[in-house]
Amino acid sequence: MRGVRRIRYAEFHTGYKQTALEPDELVLAIHLPRATYTHQYLRKVGPRNAQAISKVALGAVANITNGHVTEIRIGLASVSHSPFRCIKTEASLLGATLDEQTFSRAKAALMGEITPLDDIRSTARYRKQVAANLLAEFLQQLAATQQPRSLLDQWNALPPVEAIGDLLACCGSRRWAETLTAQRPFRTEADLLEAADKLWFSLPEPDWLEAFSCHPRIGEKKAATTQYLASSETEQAAAQQTLDEVADALIAGNRAYEERFGFLYVVFASGRTAPELLQVLETRLTHTREEELREAAEQQHRITTLRMRKWLAA
Repeated sequence: MRGVRRIRYAEFHTGYKQTALEPDELVLAIHLPRATYTHQYLRKVGPRNAQAISKVALGAVANITNGHVTEIRIGLASVSHSPFRCIKTEASLLGATLDEQTFSRAKAALMGEITPLDDIRSTARYRKQVAANLLAEFLQQLAATQQPRSLLDQWNALPPVEAIGDLLACCGSRRWAETLTAQRPFRTEADLLEAADKLWFSLPEPDWLEAFSCHPRIGEKKAATTQYLASSETEQAAAQQTLDEVADALIAGNRAYEERFGFLYVVFASGRTAPELLQVLETRLTHTREEELREAAEQQHRITTLRMRKWLAA
């Protein structure tokens, strides 16, 4: 036995199906330096999705600090006789910002660095172009991670308990909040609002009543101990300013409403004065319970939509 030796991986492959191993040598171990990268990319391109030899494959890792590339490693497979590390391309990216000019320069650097195989599986020209496209895709994904995440994206990623809590500040129905949270992720705000609408009108009466019960009575001065009550206070600001002239009538109206229908008077109060809300209340007292339940659900829907839009725009 002649002993043990270590060689760099870059020196191991010497040609097609050829290595630096002597006839009496075996590979005993592969030593990899411990490193931490916050972003990675792995992609293969072949004639089909599985059980096919790759035409081109690219693997890359990177660290980004303050929008600049601070560390990057790029490796290609199936473009040469052995895996190929793109050292020159890496060097061209160090310190670069992630913008369209950087993407173009990186693609040009990679295409200038590699000399792909031209064989039965693919042409050299194809491999060169696809390898550059894969690198650009990786860099574009890196750039996307540096963009500020929208509130919707942040909410999509929250633990369920926190996500439900955000929705309960908009509507007090727990079933509505839990079901909507379970439908995540939502791609756009419009998708979320549409799902919220459909879900609300599909709920049974007990869930509507739960939402209604979370509102303070119109004209009632109540400490804003929750976000829900704080929103109600803001929405009823105009009514509070004109409350004195109809306070007694509103108290009596609320009492009559609850005795007639069995739930709180819910109305979209934003920007409306106390006399206006009293007039609406008196009109709605003429409804049947079925008519009023539906009307209250419509009003709750308007309130919920307003609060969701404000929340998403925050």
